[in-house]
Amino acid sequence: MSEILLTTVFVVLLVDVVVAFVVTARRPVTDRWLLSLLLSGTTGAALVALLTVLLGPAAASRFPDVAVVLIGLASLTAVVRLTAARTPGAARGARTSPAPLGGGAGA
Repeated sequence: MSEILLTTVFVVLLVDVVVAFVVTARRPVTDRWLLSLLLSGTTGAALVALLTVLLGPAAASRFPDVAVVLIGLASLTAVVRLTAARTPGAARGARTSPAPLGGGAGA
């Protein structure tokens, strides 16, 4: 019974990741790929953990390493997202209007 429940949770998480990638790919906004990467990292780690439990001792040697890499990817993505949100526009390379020629006001 627990194996059926774990398999169901695995399938739901897998569908969640696939739907998130499809939605991200269909939207024209280029800023959304970072959120998709964050979701794939955290959900991917959960998928790997469930797969380790479902496959038993044979999978216990390799899958935890993959889960750690995916969690690290999700953490790095969250840091990049927060840093980008806190950085002013000029520091990120946003265009600003140039200063007027001739030294400024009323010239």
